[in-house]
Amino acid sequence: MEYGIYRIRRVNEFIEGVRTKSLLSDEEKVKYEAEARFIRAYTYFWLAKIHGSVIIQDDINTYNEKDKQRSSEEQVYDFMIQDLKYAAENLPVNALAGRANKGAAYALLSRVALYAGSIAQYDRKQFNSDPLTGITESRAREFYQIAADAAESVRSLNKYELDGNFASIFTNKNTKEAIFRVDFVYPSITHQYDYGYAPPRDNNGMTLVYGVPTAELVDEFEMEDGTKFSWTNPEHAANPYDKREPRFYATILYNGTSWKGRTLNTTRK
Repeated sequence: MEYGIYRIRRVNEFIEGVRTKSLLSDEEKVKYEAEARFIRAYTYFWLAKIHGSVIIQDDINTYNEKDKQRSSEEQVYDFMIQDLKYAAENLPVNALAGRANKGAAYALLSRVALYAGSIAQYDRKQFNSDPLTGITESRAREFYQIAADAAESVRSLNKYELDGNFASIFTNKNTKEAIFRVDFVYPSITHQYDYGYAPPRDNNGMTLVYGVPTAELVDEFEMEDGTKFSWTNPEHAANPYDKREPRFYATILYNGTSWKGRTLNTTRK
């Protein structure tokens, strides 16, 4: 959480600098603030999903007064939605990879509002007695409407569509499925994704393998003819990894599949 708050402070310092110290045009100031508020909302969303109630910091001049006061979960979601609405209204439709654009802001706004609506509808203080967690149940429809409107705004941009080859979207930088992406550019922009989301013996045996798909996720992939996979179907149960849809083979590493020149054996020894 401290790392997240550090990132938020850096964003706030940037916004303050753009507003008070930069020589940018008024139009550029608005655009850069919109980008910064997108990043701030993105970071708060990460924190809110883990902690619910967190500290809202939006003014670098009042940190000492506010640094020990948590805002309610409801206030945090309202704050994110406010930032994302500003970002969506003021960001351009097109931007370089790794830079937020209008579609990215609307997409994140839709997701944040959907989470807020779900918390309002289903949480109802059943799992946590902390008075600062939870969202007023009567606001569920309001948040769902924000989510629906934002999703429609993404669609109306006519910029994104499903790729005919699912496997290619991970290597094709021009895929229209990507709403917000950060490209892998070694050695300046890298990641540790395959440090945890890869089978044992990758990375010279140093893989942690903490990212494992659940059985429920695997079962959700359909058969190649579009029918639903079912363990109650004798044919499916006998060969659960045979004749599945293309997305399955582009996503799941399973027992017996070929991976980097070797055949995976996931059975217990």
